[in-house]
Amino acid sequence: KYTGQADILYTPECVEELQDIVKNAIQQNQPITIHGSLTGITGAAIPIKGIAIDMKKLNAVSIFENQGIYYAQVQAGTIAEELEKTIRHKTANTYFLPVLPTEKTATMGGIVATGARSIHALRYGQLQDYVEEITVLMADGTIHVFEKQQKDFIKWFHSEGMYGIIISMKIRLLKKPECIWGLLFQFENETNTANFAAYMAQKQPITAIEYMDKNTIALIEKYKKNINRIYELPDIEENIKSILYVELFADTEDEVAQQAEELLDTFTELGEDPEKVWAVCTEEEVERLRAYRHASSECVNMEIGCVHAQDERICKMSLDVQKILDNREQLLQQYRNDIAKYGLAYCIFGHFGKDGPYVNLLPKNYEQYQQCEALMQSWIKQSYAQCAAVFQEHGVGKLKKSFFMENALEHIICSAKEEKQYMDAQGIFNPSNKMD
Repeated sequence: KYTGQADILYTPECVEELQDIVKNAIQQNQPITIHGSLTGITGAAIPIKGIAIDMKKLNAVSIFENQGIYYAQVQAGTIAEELEKTIRHKTANTYFLPVLPTEKTATMGGIVATGARSIHALRYGQLQDYVEEITVLMADGTIHVFEKQQKDFIKWFHSEGMYGIIISMKIRLLKKPECIWGLLFQFENETNTANFAAYMAQKQPITAIEYMDKNTIALIEKYKKNINRIYELPDIEENIKSILYVELFADTEDEVAQQAEELLDTFTELGEDPEKVWAVCTEEEVERLRAYRHASSECVNMEIGCVHAQDERICKMSLDVQKILDNREQLLQQYRNDIAKYGLAYCIFGHFGKDGPYVNLLPKNYEQYQQCEALMQSWIKQSYAQCAAVFQEHGVGKLKKSFFMENALEHIICSAKEEKQYMDAQGIFNPSNKMD
């Protein structure tokens, strides 16, 4: 819900056209803001002046094999969902890219630039682990290809469009497991949720552990009829305090069934009801449960959208901090205690394997929105002091710029300024992102 303006919008259809646009902008000293499908939540892709470039027509994909390894050559405007479809089709559904986020309408360039992560990061890591080379249009108008071993390669991940324009990338694909199961565990006891997640996080075969609290469940149930992919799923009963969505990948049916049985036994030993576990084993059914998890974000957006319609100053307020989960229950309780001091509505969901979930604050008016900002300031300052990873998945953009500039450690801010100066000395790309 962040808005801006540009003098002109370009939608280039080829790399040569994109390069001409950028060269002309450099000559005229016009700032450029790049955007994909605008799924980000920090305003990073929203222009404030100058030229806006929509990358959606630079969406070519090719799948090829080299020495027994499959790769995807992908242009930055490619939608993640379309990439998945192409991989399935071209490899007869035998290869996949496990590190795409649940927001499948995001573009590949946006995913790289924000550092967006998959629910499978627990097992498979991040997209940067699979990108072998990345082609970019630099601030001097030239095109460079950065290979994985080059020092500037990693800078394009989490770059937020500030250094140049990502044109395409070569991505290594993986052999797809034969069996993929999704399990949704429903807990009546919140302590059991934390203990069960801690137990699973130690087990190598677990591919995904995603948390949803009671408020998130209520929000999804509120809007479920508006989301086609999940409206036919059974309702979650009101006595359920939280949910863990878990995925298991294996090469044989026996192996994945044994893993699921062990988890179900542990769940039951905690005193939870085994009848409250949904288990699915087809791709279509697994996608529906993934959609339920992704509905967390969609429903927050809808809730904020209603308030934003009444007061345009109110935007999404989500905490993007990755904290090591030494004590999951304590972390969640600390968030809840802090929120209770302000009496704010909220929901908590997200990764619950190695690092922490997202806290989404839901103000009802601008006064509450200001309280949300104060609370976010305190959390972010504390997180930096604890050397936690801050803004590593959604980015800083424009909406969270003050949080970054006022709370980040001095060496982090200095490093960000030095990188901007080194990569884009004229300040052409994405003005007002992250810093002024």
